[in-house]
Amino acid sequence: MGAALAKVARLRLRNVEAKLVDLRALDLVDIEILRFVEDKYDGVAPLGELKSVAIVGGLAPRLRELISLPSVEGLVPPDLLSSVSTALAEKELDARLQKLEALNLVSRLGSGDEEKIVLTDVGKAIATMGGVPTFRSESEALAFLSRLRIEIPPQHRYPLQCNEIVVASTMEELELSSSEVALIKPSSTLSRFGISVAPQLIEGPFRGRPELILLGGYAPTVIERGQVIALAIVVGVDG
Repeated sequence: MGAALAKVARLRLRNVEAKLVDLRALDLVDIEILRFVEDKYDGVAPLGELKSVAIVGGLAPRLRELISLPSVEGLVPPDLLSSVSTALAEKELDARLQKLEALNLVSRLGSGDEEKIVLTDVGKAIATMGGVPTFRSESEALAFLSRLRIEIPPQHRYPLQCNEIVVASTMEELELSSSEVALIKPSSTLSRFGISVAPQLIEGPFRGRPELILLGGYAPTVIERGQVIALAIVVGVDG
């Protein structure tokens, strides 16, 4: 049997539709805060109580240990060391809550003494399972992905920053029969700048504009509507 003949379709940028929240900035302490809010408060924590418990019970002792040097430990009064570590812990917790809010993992409800920290659906998934589930149905996984989207208005040129993740639509529609699949690869120009397109295998039957996920490269670049950003390599498969 002869090899299947591949067809190549060039895909041009139509719009950068959205940014995807990059959760790579999370560390183990952030995840522990999410777990603590879920386990102790069922996902809704009074801010004042959360600060008291997290600072006194977790962050302050860790910071006190970090700033306790054996050579000066006897010279620093314990009360002063405790006060400094508590103040640093409060600042760290505030910074981490701001980061978690910016990443759409928590939201704030109320104000003043009544303010609460509420886990979002994605924050709850990370707290309970350690990450966004991909082992469930594709529709459920895509639903979680949609919660990480930040929609942006259409623009003719888009400045793509290093390591920025965006969702792009294409001008071209793909039409695949039930015996065809398409493999999406980045254009050679984008590849030279380290820009990647998330690997994607589209199975037929399919008709529509594929959504592409682009990851910024090693330099800030500008992508423009109408330029070729990816190639679709279409091949036939046995039934």
